[in-house]
Amino acid sequence: MQEAIKKLEKATVDLLRHPETAAYAGVLVMGKTTVVDNIPTACTDGVNEKYGEAFLNKLMLPEVRGLKLHEGLHKVFKHTVRGLPYWKKNAKLANMAADYVVNDVIMNIKDKAFIKLPDGGLYDSKFHGWSYPEIYRHLEKEEEQGGQGNGAGQPFDEHDMSNAEQMSAEEMKEYVDQVNEAIHQGGLLAGRFGQKLPRSVTETLQPKVDWTTALREFVSSIAQGNDEHTYRKFDKRMILDDIIQPGVMSEKIGDIVVAIDTSGSISAAMINEFAAELQSICEQVNPDALRVMWWDTTVSSEQVFTPDGFNDISKLLKPTGGGGTHVSCVSEHMLKRNYKADCVLVFTDGYVEDDVKWDVMCPTLWLVTSKRDFVPPNGGKTVKVEV
Repeated sequence: MQEAIKKLEKATVDLLRHPETAAYAGVLVMGKTTVVDNIPTACTDGVNEKYGEAFLNKLMLPEVRGLKLHEGLHKVFKHTVRGLPYWKKNAKLANMAADYVVNDVIMNIKDKAFIKLPDGGLYDSKFHGWSYPEIYRHLEKEEEQGGQGNGAGQPFDEHDMSNAEQMSAEEMKEYVDQVNEAIHQGGLLAGRFGQKLPRSVTETLQPKVDWTTALREFVSSIAQGNDEHTYRKFDKRMILDDIIQPGVMSEKIGDIVVAIDTSGSISAAMINEFAAELQSICEQVNPDALRVMWWDTTVSSEQVFTPDGFNDISKLLKPTGGGGTHVSCVSEHMLKRNYKADCVLVFTDGYVEDDVKWDVMCPTLWLVTSKRDFVPPNGGKTVKVEV
């Protein structure tokens, strides 16, 4: 046991001193680290870490450094709290997606002699720069198509979600703030070595909501808005990003209008992914109808889906148009036909006319694929779509 403990302590000190890993000092020393004999590899609950004695004993020092940094990076990316919904849905794929994210950081450290992933660690260069939700969705699609969804290798550590599951919303927010402060301090230290934190790490300091989650939360909140108990229960995941959203209390919603930009910059792949989310949402909240409008400079066509056809939305969508971009046509079209809807979802690249006329009175969510500084008209809400 003492040999394994000393090896782990030596690896930790090395990481704290090395220019390329000193930036993670704050999270590397966070919580309690123990060596035990009842864990096959390693495990973190987002704060504390446990390492298997037998596993440590068979690793060379560069691999122990890789293992220690691996566990620390799970804290950096807050995988146990931000990834909790994914673990509940499919723990295997969630575990794999988290490992792909942290191992990409480790594999891009330049000093290859200093650090090494233990054999069998999940790594694929194609996931470089991908977010955790993006990797999870990719693996999920692979599995749905009959593949294994696991690429090469397997996760070599475990993740204890019990700590995150028991946290209150306030405790989760406090935890995120604590990790962010540790990352910030580490970034200052990295600067002294002339190093910069990877972009994937700095992005964890910025409130960011996966677009599919935001879409579901928006539609669910509309349904909940028809219920007198809307704010009895808050959504912990959104509170983490300083957004107060109600939890699911009811499933009451009328018509949903979906306006999809077909000006040419919205790819078929994007539309297919959006369609899959729409189908899933409709099956969840069961609206009276889903009205899909295809638009460029005008609304070129419509498709209306009722509950008995929700299962076929992704198969039956038929894009039309493909000219310029004039989103005001959607508002004009709805007003002219006196359409009543509980909410509107606009899927666009964001490069629309400067003087948008948006007289739609119901809540509108703008799902924007390209223009980061897009400002929605009339106080609408915007979500950046990354597909």
